Amino acid sequence: MYRALDIDLTEYNRVVVSPVEIWYDPNSAYKGIRPEELEITAAARERMVQRLAVKLDVVDRAGPGTLVLHLALTNVYAKRPKRGALASAPIGPAQMEARLLDANTGATVAEILVTQLEGAAAETTWEQVLEARDGYAQRLASNF
Repeated sequence: MYRALDIDLTEYNRVVVSPVEIWYDPNSAYKGIRPEELEITAAARERMVQRLAVKLDVVDRAGPGTLVLHLALTNVYAKRPKRGALASAPIGPAQMEARLLDANTGATVAEILVTQLEGAAAETTWEQVLEARDGYAQRLASNF
């Protein structure tokens, strides 16, 4: 975790939440995008927006007093679906990354890399990833 100590988070009252990205492990057995992955990224972003909206105005454009939040699920190791291309498949342990930037200067305000998702096991479902991300969203919102 990194946080710029010279930046006062209370100076920000708005945030732009970028779409959530998924980055596969180079050794992943499956590197394609399945429909549930698109749904999970949209749901993860929406939960983050809901949590942050309690403390900040969530906006689409940057301006004064605005942060930009980039989110990614990285090191995803997906297994091939067992029942056809649209079947849900478990994923291996994944990492979560988040970066907060000052919208005006582009300076990094904070970064976090979560290498072990809370409650994650050797095989994790997308729903478990979503629940873990929701917990981290709540923690982030508590900083404002």
